[in-house]
Amino acid sequence: MPQCRAYHAGQNYYVEVDVVMDEELPLKVTHDVGQSLQRKLEGLADVERAFVHVDYDHFHDVHEEHKPLYQKRRPKRTLKDILLFRKPAMQQGLERADSAA
Repeated sequence: MPQCRAYHAGQNYYVEVDVVMDEELPLKVTHDVGQSLQRKLEGLADVERAFVHVDYDHFHDVHEEHKPLYQKRRPKRTLKDILLFRKPAMQQGLERADSAA
């Protein structure tokens, strides 16, 4: 079953579309259809970017293929730690506690 999802990107949208096509069709045909759909979607005034995924299987679970959205994980290192070549803040706190003991 084809699916379409849209996410806000400022005033515009990022659009994801899953399309199922006959597996006997040549790659050139399926690629051209996907690319044409992407260009048409991106031609809409409020679409910032479109992503078209072409598959040959109706029983395909998109959620198994892609990581879940909005799954919050505690970062091991912050961007500031990476840019300043520092150890993660949590590890620094543990080292201070060990040296104080």
